[in-house]
Amino acid sequence: MSDAIKPVQIGKHSVGPGHPPLVLPDIDLFFNGDLTVARLLIDGVKNAGLSVIKAAIMEDVEVAFDDGSTETFLDNSGTPTSVNYRGLLEKKVLTTAQHIELFDEIRRHDLDLVVSVYDRSGVDLALAQQVIALKMPSSNVTHKSLIEYATASGLPLIMDTGKATLAEIERAVGWVTAVGGRDRLVLEHSPLAPPAPTERQDLLMIPQLRDAFQVPVGLSDHYRGNLMMLASVPLSAAVIEVGLCQDNEPSDQDVYHALPVGELKETVEQIDTIHRAMGSASDAGRENIKSHNGRMSLRAITDIPAGQSITHANTAFSFPPKGIGAELWDEVEGRVLVRPVKAGQPLRFVDLKD
Repeated sequence: MSDAIKPVQIGKHSVGPGHPPLVLPDIDLFFNGDLTVARLLIDGVKNAGLSVIKAAIMEDVEVAFDDGSTETFLDNSGTPTSVNYRGLLEKKVLTTAQHIELFDEIRRHDLDLVVSVYDRSGVDLALAQQVIALKMPSSNVTHKSLIEYATASGLPLIMDTGKATLAEIERAVGWVTAVGGRDRLVLEHSPLAPPAPTERQDLLMIPQLRDAFQVPVGLSDHYRGNLMMLASVPLSAAVIEVGLCQDNEPSDQDVYHALPVGELKETVEQIDTIHRAMGSASDAGRENIKSHNGRMSLRAITDIPAGQSITHANTAFSFPPKGIGAELWDEVEGRVLVRPVKAGQPLRFVDLKD
């Protein structure tokens, strides 16, 4: 069914069947307002040979209620840690001027930009900054008005399905379709909780979502290390998004399962190698193979005089194929030799009576 899915054009990249995964390193707001750290991450993306980076637009801390709610994440040792959710976001929000400064730095590195958006003003700023695609975070898969507004922008939309049920995903895809954006939609499978245990990575959701909704589907990776990213390539992940952090980053939200920037280049190379190794599932390129040294052919195991019949008692099979191929035994068993063949020599059709 995937052959019927049309690729989505995201900047210079065709995303979907027949194309390599678009690796999307995500600096989001993980740099906690420190643009010096952000620049280090941007440098790492460029040095890895990539041409696209992902960030986020969040200017209004009021997106989180100031009610003492907490957010739990794993620290760098894998121990659950709870922090005040509003306080967490207060470290991350940027002013419009800071966003523009960040985006200018990204452009100076000749990188295209994809951004997560959390409100309409974020969509407007993204359009003004000429991003190549919008990302709908998993938290907003139920946000009808924002999904519609983002779709109406005309930009490609990458939608993270997060903890959504299939019914919720279907509803969100319906909202995109109603606004005319189905041909610009890419879904991302995102495991249940960052990071879900290995047995709940559920990577088979990638082809399932692809076939169910007939759009390209990628992976929003939340696994420690790069194993799930690599495993998603043979499942035809169209996009592979991964959070990016400094090497030896102190504990913070999402750092436990983010990819250290120093490992990005090797991971990108491994993804490319696996994609190229997938090759083709057809016989293309093999139809002209006549024989090779691993195939067997018929040989005499005793001196066989003219007039004697070919049987298993006086023949066996050897490689390379210098005589009658092993696959043709039924055609030659019982046939009579018109000339003698010495032991150890191959038998050919010219040796046999018609």
